[in-house]
Amino acid sequence: MKGKIYIVILSVVALLIVISIVFMNSRSGVTARAQELEDNFTRLMKTIENLDPPASPFSHFPNIKTNEKELRKLYSLGFASVPFMLDYIESDNTNYFIKDLLISAATYNLHLPNMIGAITDENQEFSKDKDAYSTMWFARKLKEYTKSVPDLVEKICNSDSSFEDKCKELDKMGMLTIPFLVETIEKGQSEWEVCIKLQTLGMEPDNRYQYLFSEEKRLIDYNMKKERMESDFNVKEWIEENRDDLRILKDFCTSN
Repeated sequence: MKGKIYIVILSVVALLIVISIVFMNSRSGVTARAQELEDNFTRLMKTIENLDPPASPFSHFPNIKTNEKELRKLYSLGFASVPFMLDYIESDNTNYFIKDLLISAATYNLHLPNMIGAITDENQEFSKDKDAYSTMWFARKLKEYTKSVPDLVEKICNSDSSFEDKCKELDKMGMLTIPFLVETIEKGQSEWEVCIKLQTLGMEPDNRYQYLFSEEKRLIDYNMKKERMESDFNVKEWIEENRDDLRILKDFCTSN
């Protein structure tokens, strides 16, 4: 009897060791990817910091056409680079034009280009606050919004709305929903893969930027994306390729 108990204990200990090793390897991969993203962001910022601010004193936020080259490069860093952009905005750097460029890039990378206008409309009571509508204020509001995403995703997925309406609501929330939808997909609810198809369109970042933001197509429209998305796009493969980035974004949404 004691021998059997001993074997069971050894089996449990061995399993715990395996789980610990897998977890540590997973976290080390995320840490390495985060460092890579930070290094890429830092290198890109060395170029962007040399940009001249707009001539007009009334140009608070960068113009998409004037600064498209920089916005494209920042977009190519992906959604997991947004935490570094917001950290830069909250730093002591006083180049406000660059910070304005970064808050625009952050909303673009999350597929939330209308976020700044929405935050302004919903916070009219802050209009007398001397810090209201500053870039740092927008960054704080965006961070606050990210913390609400996990609960919002769960609420929408479990609501009584039609599946189509659920997809529309989730699509409005941009890339922030994806880490949490991936968890649901990997529990066997593959129907939510369509939300990832809608966000990625099955395109490489530069082509996706061109389609979503350039020229007249600046606003992200659900029906427009639904018509364009690649129906045979391999979502599971995309998840594996972007797993570290998804973990970084999830940590960003769930950290205190």
